[in-house]
Amino acid sequence: MRLLDRLALMTLSVCLLLAVVGCGGHKSARAVAEAFLTAMKNGDMAGAADRWDYSAAGRAGNADWDTFGKGQRDLIVKEMKWAEARAKELEYWRTRFPRATKIMSVAEEGDTAIVTLEGGGATQITLIKVGEDWFVSKLN
Repeated sequence: MRLLDRLALMTLSVCLLLAVVGCGGHKSARAVAEAFLTAMKNGDMAGAADRWDYSAAGRAGNADWDTFGKGQRDLIVKEMKWAEARAKELEYWRTRFPRATKIMSVAEEGDTAIVTLEGGGATQITLIKVGEDWFVSKLN
């Protein structure tokens, strides 16, 4: 019976581990803001643009935007070169994100998060939640 108890305990442990690992697929608003901030500080405009929300542009160009699957929306963003255009626009903001820039606070309310910054020319990053994922939607 002792062997069966061990086997049951090991099985339960593996199931719990898989459940915890499976829940880690979506990044928090803070994690997305940190990734965006790091990309901006490093001059990686393409990396920063990858964390941008393109839903508003998608809805403006297509009333059915919200009915499309993520893969289809990603393809439209790629084909329309929205991320490339955003990367060029973010170049303007690059000087506002010196290495000293850091996150002071993250305030989440529903599907919006306001990230307060210190140490640079930019003072705020606004993020929105689309499905289970957070994206940057505005810089101040």
